[in-house]
Amino acid sequence: MAMTELQLAGEISNCSKRKGALTDLKSPCNKVVCNQLKVEQDFENFHRPEPWIGRLSSARVLFISSNPGLSIDQGPEREIFPVESWSIKDSAEFFVERFNQKHDPVYATYNHPKEPNFLTRSFDGEYRSGGKSPKTPQKTWSGIHKLATELLDQNCSPDADYALTEIVHCKSLMAAGVSEASGTCATQWMPKILETSPAKVLILLGAKVRDNFAIPFLNAPKDFAITNGSIYSAMSQKERALRDIFITNYEGKNRLALFNWHPTSMETRGLSTAYGENVVTWVKDLIDGRIKLPPDNMELRKELSAKF
Repeated sequence: MAMTELQLAGEISNCSKRKGALTDLKSPCNKVVCNQLKVEQDFENFHRPEPWIGRLSSARVLFISSNPGLSIDQGPEREIFPVESWSIKDSAEFFVERFNQKHDPVYATYNHPKEPNFLTRSFDGEYRSGGKSPKTPQKTWSGIHKLATELLDQNCSPDADYALTEIVHCKSLMAAGVSEASGTCATQWMPKILETSPAKVLILLGAKVRDNFAIPFLNAPKDFAITNGSIYSAMSQKERALRDIFITNYEGKNRLALFNWHPTSMETRGLSTAYGENVVTWVKDLIDGRIKLPPDNMELRKELSAKF
């Protein structure tokens, strides 16, 4: 029997590998877990692994990134976030209800009556983004929302319509330790995450997801999403669509996977810019159930070619 969203959030936030990895230099999780030592000295104040943001169980689109970033804010400006001293139950409730604007207090803002979108609550009760401009929406979340509106609608919400998960759930600065931990973390948690998610479409964000998840786990083509030099910018929308959109049968369920730049990248591009309006409309029709996913990648290429 599949776990509930709340149960899965609790399990991931309480991953048994993280504490041992602090002292086990041979652990693939050592680098990512120890990165928090740059900010926290006491394990009880370590941020727990973050399962996802958004409402996984109802997400029609699932975004997949590398790992959550680690905030260096301390004192009253520090984000309220589950740490080791929190119970598993309270941690799970936080992650599942994070964008629920009816929750008291609101953990993260979206369509908040007083605050800008995509801010998190601090210990002093203020809402901040954790950046130099505290009332500017958090860049990753804001960028992913813009991508979500391309595939859903302008009124889509992270509390109902889409979610963001990562191949590594422990936080770190500048994605430290992701390459080392990705095989272990994705093997342990991604099957359960995708079993819980009904999303027909996966948006794979950035090179770390390409190298550490899309190719080794999802069986993406070997040249999938190669972006170095002028290769990507020189490609036509059709060439990108035929190379960087594919069907994955990961864990026995066919889903459509698309590459896009990570929202914090200097070269962030929207899906319409990368693949064209006709392809985006076709993906929207798939999400909304107006069309069916082709049975294999050969048929997918025919469908995509017809959009140009």
